[in-house]
Amino acid sequence: MNISQLISFAHAYSRLGWSVQEQLQDFMNGERDGSCLNVNAVDMCADLLKECDNLEGIDGAMDLLEELNEYCAENS
Repeated sequence: MNISQLISFAHAYSRLGWSVQEQLQDFMNGERDGSCLNVNAVDMCADLLKECDNLEGIDGAMDLLEELNEYCAENS
């Protein structure tokens, strides 16, 4: 990850707000049973990753984006 990628992610992440940020953290921690996650918040997290520059260069970002999209498709 280079500095421009980090800044791009930081800007997008800061716009999510604390409650959606917590949803992303829960998702990344494997808490995906549906009772604690809001599908709309998960979708916002996916949109966040899509906004970031050079997502392919961030280790694990593409996998996370795919998992977020799959969760939204299965739970909407």
